[in-house]
Amino acid sequence: MNQTADASRVKPPHWFAGGLQRHPRLRRELWLLAAGIILAFIVMPVAIYFVGVLTLGPYTAGGLGSFISDYYRGLFHGWLPGWGVVFGPYLLLQALRLLIRMRRWLWPRETAAEHDAD
Repeated sequence: MNQTADASRVKPPHWFAGGLQRHPRLRRELWLLAAGIILAFIVMPVAIYFVGVLTLGPYTAGGLGSFISDYYRGLFHGWLPGWGVVFGPYLLLQALRLLIRMRRWLWPRETAAEHDAD
């Protein structure tokens, strides 16, 4: 076996890799966060551009490329609404999950045994 190929592989620290194996919820949350950020960086700017063109008219600074360039430039300079778009999908999913959990806590479903007891 080639030791130079094995040495060149980057492995995560043992505490990080072990934590992901022991905590599947953490792994799922990290995947959701990564998917939300990828969605926000790739899909959302294009969707915002086309919805804006359909509702408000053409982008005055240019076309789609110019809009995406301005969007990423704004993110680089700390434009808060842009970062809201980046974390928006993940935060929206978390808010939806919280509402579902609150509904289950406030209004639990009746079980079949409780229904038959009446």
